[in-house]
Amino acid sequence: MKVFRFRLQRVLEVKRLRVGREQEALADHLRTCQREDRELKRLHQAYSTAREGSRQGRLGTVSPEEQSMWISRLAWVDGQLARQRESLERAQDALEEQRRILARAWRERESLERLRKRRRAEHRIEEGRAEQKELDESRRNRPA
Repeated sequence: MKVFRFRLQRVLEVKRLRVGREQEALADHLRTCQREDRELKRLHQAYSTAREGSRQGRLGTVSPEEQSMWISRLAWVDGQLARQRESLERAQDALEEQRRILARAWRERESLERLRKRRRAEHRIEEGRAEQKELDESRRNRPA
């Protein structure tokens, strides 16, 4: 009986490795998005604190110097928030692109896996035919 050998086995192995690498890259992008989101939430909290300090200044419960400091802090945090939103958006775009790359790599691997299965099934059918042919010949050549 002839052993099944898939001619594209090495290509399939490379595709499997690529899917693994792309999954790791996706996980890295996901961690980046989570980190950027945490930072955005931290900045939102800082903005709320600065806004409350600024409000206290308007109510006259803090000195003018403190009010000025809170207003400056509010402007700075507002700028940081805008930059952080952009950073998060870039990270999310990169994550979506990595998802597309992973899906493409997965489809390529899956198509080779299906081809391998079909080739193996064809090999089994051919082997069955060859065995049947041998049995038929041995029966014909057997003395009656």
